[in-house]
Formats: sequence, structure tokens, C-alpha cells
Amino acid sequence: MNFFDAIQRGDDAATVFLNVRMGSEIGDWIMIFITHLGNGLVAAALVALALYLGRDTGGKNFWRNFLWAMAALLAAGATAQLIKFFFNRPRPLGGISNLPQLRDILRADMHWRSFPSGHSATAFAAAAYLAAKIKKLSPVFYCIAALIAVSRVYTGVHFPTDVMAGALLGALASKMILEIRSRRGI
Repeated sequence: MNFFDAIQRGDDAATVFLNVRMGSEIGDWIMIFITHLGNGLVAAALVALALYLGRDTGGKNFWRNFLWAMAALLAAGATAQLIKFFFNRPRPLGGISNLPQLRDILRADMHWRSFPSGHSATAFAAAAYLAAKIKKLSPVFYCIAALIAVSRVYTGVHFPTDVMAGALLGALASKMILEIRSRRGI
């Protein structure tokens, strides 16, 4: 067994554990709700709300903060989609036969590639940006992002390494955008 086969076996086992052994009808609906929080437009709306309500990020600073946050989300999401062209990894629902079929509810495209997770990239880009701007709520932002990542595995549309790569990508995208903003003095 080579290195990549070992990773795939671990991914399969973790996905089956979350999706089959930990799965329940109520859990399915909760995780489906959570997974939608990582959709681009939903994430943008939640970021806007957090920034608007923030003491230092709302008011006259809102639009500047919001546009920079959207740059981070777009950088993470676009990079995730670009990387998918180089990795032809099928989604778990396309390769593990005993996973419950939540894809009908999610309307997931099982023919599109799995690596990395765009939802996780978006969620962690949002979390990292918001954590830098509203520091006292950092744990909340990262917990929500982590729940979104776990929901992608639970629902069977991504493997754990897909969401880990997406999380790293999102955090790095935000760090890069925040660094650019800092250097420009904006």
C-alpha cells in the first residue's frame, strides 16, 4: 500500500464513521442546514451581518471591511475551484457504496471533483477574516467554520482531507488579503 492509498483508506473510514455510524435523521437535517452556511452567498450575508454588528467594523467602516472580506472569500473559493481541475478525486457518495444518499437533498453534483472543499475554504476564509477584525468572537467564527467542514464530510460530499485542505486554503487566503490591506494602510 502506498502513501495515497493509506490516506484514501483513512478518509473512507472517517467518512463512513461520520456519515453512517454517527448519522441520524435529525442529524441529517441539522448537518444539511449547517452545510448551507458555507455556500458563497449565504456566507457573504453572514459576514455582512457580523461586520455590520461589530463595534469597529460597522458604521462608516462597514463597506470597506465588507469588500475586503469578500476579496478573501472570492480568493479562497476561486482558488479551490482552480485546484479541483488538477485533482480528479471523486466525491465519497460516488465511491463509497453504503453512504446514505443525502445528495438528492443537497443537489450536489457527484461528477464534480472533491478536492479541496470549496465550502470549507469559504467558511475558513470568513472565519479568519472575521477573527482578525472582531477578535473577541474568534472562537465562535472558527467553531462555525469547523461545523461547516464537518458537515461536508457528514453529508458525504467530501472526505476529511478535502475539508482540511479547504480550511487551510481559506485561512491562507484571508491572511494574504489582510496582509495586502495592512500594507496598503487601508
